[in-house]
Amino acid sequence: MLTKTFATITSLAGLLACMLMGIFSSAGVCALIFGSDVLDTTLGDPPDRTHLAFILFMLLMVPGMIIGAIGGVFGIVLPLCRKFRIPLGRSNESARIWLHRYATGLAEYTKPTNGEQDGGGQPATRPESK
Repeated sequence: MLTKTFATITSLAGLLACMLMGIFSSAGVCALIFGSDVLDTTLGDPPDRTHLAFILFMLLMVPGMIIGAIGGVFGIVLPLCRKFRIPLGRSNESARIWLHRYATGLAEYTKPTNGEQDGGGQPATRPESK
């Protein structure tokens, strides 16, 4: 049990690291094209949002994160889950039952009481603004 928990946490940390590498690689591409000064000036704090390096960084960041996530899933998460036989399907019935009970309880808790209804059970209307 402890081994599966450790493998799950390790795989999720690896996935996060791969996604962060996508962000860092887009900053590296901007530094390669525009020079290393751009990391302190354009992409620094506060960033110069009108500079071409910032726009390129933003355009490369999302695909870099997606590619990093795909690499993390197929390179880290799936092999670890396969090796330690961690199920990835819809076999986690207890989480679904807990979520259903939580949603039902929340709906019951937020249901209006008799004192909160407006005149004879009619829904409350907003006053018209003029």
